[in-house]
Amino acid sequence: MSVKQSGAHGSRILLITGLFWTGILFATVLAEPVYHIMSQLMTIRSEYSLAEQATKLILLIMMAVSIMAYRNEEDPSKIKLSITFCLFAVAMYFSESNFIIELWQPMFGAVFILAALWQMLKTDVVALLFLLCGCVAIVMGMAGDMWFDHPEMLDDRSVMFDLGRALYVIEEQLDLWGIAFIVYACLVVFRGILTAFAVKYTANLILLFISTGLVAAGNGFAHWQYHPGQIITAAATFMALTGLVVMVLVTERQSDLVLQFGFFDKRAFYRHCFLLFLILPVIYGGVDGALNLILWVSYFILAWRYLYNNNPNLIASALPCVRAG
Repeated sequence: MSVKQSGAHGSRILLITGLFWTGILFATVLAEPVYHIMSQLMTIRSEYSLAEQATKLILLIMMAVSIMAYRNEEDPSKIKLSITFCLFAVAMYFSESNFIIELWQPMFGAVFILAALWQMLKTDVVALLFLLCGCVAIVMGMAGDMWFDHPEMLDDRSVMFDLGRALYVIEEQLDLWGIAFIVYACLVVFRGILTAFAVKYTANLILLFISTGLVAAGNGFAHWQYHPGQIITAAATFMALTGLVVMVLVTERQSDLVLQFGFFDKRAFYRHCFLLFLILPVIYGGVDGALNLILWVSYFILAWRYLYNNNPNLIASALPCVRAG
């Protein structure tokens, strides 16, 4: 890589970093004013809040960057990490929507965090530190929730009781910042691929991130637990559909270029995206208990196997081991 190219990549990652954390700061500061403005126009729900919308947006960005890395990385260890980050983002995204019920959310979180930590020890220790910061913030948010749900577990005159009450007040912000640190860890790990996209195909990258915003907003307004009426559901579905169409456009525009986006099988990629982010948010009716766990465990196992078995670089890296056996 030339000095000029290296400088362009360095300036792009600084710009992406600045935009990312500025966006998180704005979402935190403007959450209350936006909430009050929206409450004058419609019945406000937590899923409609700026913090929730921002959380879903950055999780979709995490998925997009992971898919970029999955398609374009050549190092098998980074490809495996991209699969982990992609499925981790899916798990957090659908936990935010309560598709994965609260009972199982910590279990899925622990599995993906441990897998990512183990893989990042071999790839990027700096990114690992950001991941740990995210975990700490999320645990603090969970402690605030525990104080609200089970205050009887703590002496109301103890320091821990006061701490739990303080954490509950900022629980939504802790969730946002915790997930932001995890997403940023993903951006740091795959900064090479991300900045290559930013340098070579800036317009396509911007379109891709716009599409994620439309999908996140559409899924938020179609939230199944609120039983939105036909008008809101139609508007939310149109937003998500528009976002997915833009994503398809970007994928097709990238298909003949050096860096590509999506799975190696485009049809499978499109089916997967439309099912998860257009159809499921509208038709999901809520599945509780053990069945919820079985369905999501099955999904993640099948998704992992599909992604692992359909990446030519992973297949090629396994061939010497097969021959040796």
